[in-house]
Amino acid sequence: MKSFTVSIIGVIFILITNILAVDTTNSVVKKENFMIPTYKEWEDPKIFEINRGKPHAHFIPFESKELAIEDAPEKSKYYQSLNGTWKFNYSKNPNSRSSDFFELGTDLSSWDDIVVPGNWEMQGYGTLIYLDEEYPFPPNPPFVPHDYNAVGSYVRTFYIPDNWDEQEIIIQNFRAKPNTKMEFVADPALEEMRWTIAIARIIFGKSMSIQAPPNLSPGCLPDLIAAGINDWGGVSPLTPDYVNPEAPWPHLDKLARDTENAGKNLHQRLTIYPEYVCSLDPWVDVRFHSALLKTVDAEGYPRTDAWTPGEETRPPDEILRGLGFTVGLFDRLA
Repeated sequence: MKSFTVSIIGVIFILITNILAVDTTNSVVKKENFMIPTYKEWEDPKIFEINRGKPHAHFIPFESKELAIEDAPEKSKYYQSLNGTWKFNYSKNPNSRSSDFFELGTDLSSWDDIVVPGNWEMQGYGTLIYLDEEYPFPPNPPFVPHDYNAVGSYVRTFYIPDNWDEQEIIIQNFRAKPNTKMEFVADPALEEMRWTIAIARIIFGKSMSIQAPPNLSPGCLPDLIAAGINDWGGVSPLTPDYVNPEAPWPHLDKLARDTENAGKNLHQRLTIYPEYVCSLDPWVDVRFHSALLKTVDAEGYPRTDAWTPGEETRPPDEILRGLGFTVGLFDRLA
């Protein structure tokens, strides 16, 4: 079970968020491409956010069709709400705030508890404002007071259950299609794709299978591998990508070269991951066990030949090389 700390900075009069997922097992703060705020941005009308996560659709996974139809997220074992009690520190202005509270090892014992979601004014902090059409200070745009511009800092530690490693994550970059409601929406940049993959790898760890379709990022496959994927998904030389037919699958030989150039080896797998093949229960119905095991090797990958140990016939070259034999020498010895 992995432990994470989520840290958020909220400032009245302008929304400034700095959301970090800190892996406490590695004792390292993971953050990339963050703009370092000066805390004077609220006097610049052109800036209305700093480091805010981009809006996106969200989906709740369920372990059964029945639960999905019921649409009760709290019943899914793959759902975790961060609502509840957080550690909270209130400051009258940005200069008096805790500037490094999200670093590991920070002593938060003196911080208060606060309910999230919630309004800190309704929980005893700051000044209650009952009307939305009046300024809480004398208006002089774009300037705001420096002595009172309240800041709230929030922290909560949470745990990712071990059973979340049973899943796979598919990160697919959006491609606009004509005659759809989002035909004029811009495709995400490569940097955003890399960031999303990296964050998924940081949060879910090295055992999670994370895949991205290679046909939607031509010429950039090493970048996706470096970001943290370990699977290209269902690439087929026979069938197209029906969701993105305009983007053909890369030829398998080229995909293998690109993968090798990035320091990895391309290997085919079944639709079920190798680790689940090697531990069939409870993943595969017992009626399919025998047939499935006949198609895979000892590591759970599909066999590419008909040879089995104990036969008098010559093993395939790939097996000989894996055992450290020089193929030509083996032929002479045989």
